[in-house]
Amino acid sequence: MNLFLRLLALAVAIGATPLAAHAQNYPSKPVRVIVPYPPGGGTDVLARVLTTQLSQGKGESFFIDNRPGGDATIGAAAAARLAPDGYSLLAVSGVPFVINQLVFSKLPYNIIDDFEPVGLFASGPLVLVVHPSFPANTGRELIEHLKANPGRYSYAGSDQFTYLTMEMILLATGTKMTHVPYKGVGPSLNDVAGGHIPIMLSSLAPAIPFIQSKRMKALLVTSATRTPALPDVPTVAEAIIPGYDVSAWYGIFAPKGTPRPVVQQLSQMMNKATEGAEIRKNLANMGTVTVRADPEDFRNFVRGELEKWRAVVKATNLPTQ
Repeated sequence: MNLFLRLLALAVAIGATPLAAHAQNYPSKPVRVIVPYPPGGGTDVLARVLTTQLSQGKGESFFIDNRPGGDATIGAAAAARLAPDGYSLLAVSGVPFVINQLVFSKLPYNIIDDFEPVGLFASGPLVLVVHPSFPANTGRELIEHLKANPGRYSYAGSDQFTYLTMEMILLATGTKMTHVPYKGVGPSLNDVAGGHIPIMLSSLAPAIPFIQSKRMKALLVTSATRTPALPDVPTVAEAIIPGYDVSAWYGIFAPKGTPRPVVQQLSQMMNKATEGAEIRKNLANMGTVTVRADPEDFRNFVRGELEKWRAVVKATNLPTQ
């Protein structure tokens, strides 16, 4: 090898060593995971399950920092501005994260340009729930009652995802309800259980305790097949709209510029954390399953979701804000 090639190899080795060493020693201090929703929502509950497993695996704590507001844009904007060192991450319910990019014209971040996709960790359906006093016990009865009482009822929406998903159901069935926006799943569930609003679509994990305690009735789930967590609850496709299939997905992002070796290390840690029997059981009890995607596959998945939901936004005439 001539002198030039030896010097070039040495320069590459010297340049790569700090990053490789950083990833090998990562994490060496607590890691903040921003959740852009209030405590008690689906993303918060599932992220806490994941961070518990991550903390046990590496010995350093992964802790939740709830930053609700602005349809989850406040927390996401805060995460985008943090140091790209692997010690500040963002846990999102991915479909609202994608939809916000499509409907807010002046977002202070771009989900492709300002974040590094780390990995997926869970997926599951939404569940349509009503207050126990509501005069419908099945999805078909719900639609019949709404048709007989056009515009009489309101439903709670915790983000653009639940709004669009419910609007898809209403459009397909020729029914109408008034959308009442909430700042998170937790507050809206409490209001349905308290009888302040009769109907909502919720991520499954936070709704299950309310359903099990009979504080609300579960009429439908939005996935293509029934969920083992609520085996007696039919799907939207079974009951009212053939072919209907919508599921939530949950993922971790890092600020743009986070070193690739650290992103890869995080991805591997997530995959290891979600392969254990205990976390799979915990997630199954909440109606979700563990999923995984390496950073590049996850990036391509997000791009596909943008195109998918762009079509839905157009079909429902959702205005840009």
